[in-house]
Amino acid sequence: MSSDTRQEAFDVMVSGLIKQGKPSYDIQTLGCMYDNGAGQKCAVGMLIPDDDYSPLLEGNGVSTLAFKAVKFGWKTRHLFNEMNYDMMDAVRTTHDMSVTFYREKGTEKWIDHIKKEYEALAFKLGLEWSHG
Repeated sequence: MSSDTRQEAFDVMVSGLIKQGKPSYDIQTLGCMYDNGAGQKCAVGMLIPDDDYSPLLEGNGVSTLAFKAVKFGWKTRHLFNEMNYDMMDAVRTTHDMSVTFYREKGTEKWIDHIKKEYEALAFKLGLEWSHG
């Protein structure tokens, strides 16, 4: 797997979350969602082009998304094709675990929190950190 592709996927996911300022979750169940329909996406959801998103994707794992990305020719398929599934799952898990923090502390503190979490993850995974 190309380390450039791995870094690109990480950067797309993390920068998208920081820019949107909050996690993506179902307000009733608090379950995380690739796209919650209210303008937020989870980390992995950042890799799903809007035109290719369907609610039927919710609940699918990373390998299923990778299959669909290739089969249906998503413009981001190169990120899934060579994606390290463990890295993608780690980024997703960090997002998913942050929902309670967001609900208790709000946007500003959540952004600081998520940046620290992802900076530590980047270091652990041998990736560059360029997200402030």
